[in-house]
Amino acid sequence: MTGTRNKLPGGQTIGAVGGFSLVELLIVVVVAAIIAAIAVPSYQEQARKGRRAAATAALIDATSRQEQFFLDNKTYTTTIAAGGLNTTAFTEDGTYELLVDAPTGTCLLDRCYLVRAKPQGAQFGDKCGELTINSERRKTPSNCW
Repeated sequence: MTGTRNKLPGGQTIGAVGGFSLVELLIVVVVAAIIAAIAVPSYQEQARKGRRAAATAALIDATSRQEQFFLDNKTYTTTIAAGGLNTTAFTEDGTYELLVDAPTGTCLLDRCYLVRAKPQGAQFGDKCGELTINSERRKTPSNCW
């Protein structure tokens, strides 16, 4: 019975059966890991930029609402909700909280305001941090707008 031990039905030998070796499989896993190591951080940064763009749009909307409030009431407001800017305190995805601060110093609320977008949740560690725009349309940090 020598020789029949390594035979499969149909006459093929075991050595002739196709498949992947462990080394080939490990090479594929390593290549996939390298691609993922490059792609995932890039994707995360693009997602952060998208959320930041939503925050800047919300800030621009809030400044427009401030100007409308001023036209109606001859002063600015620090209220985001009803009776003030009539908008929500968070961006649509909840990654930024909108805040309106009363100005400090010589510029009073009847002439000045500051609107801030404070990062929350997935956006918390963003390199730009808090985004702001004031009544003079000065935007900070300027490289993140």
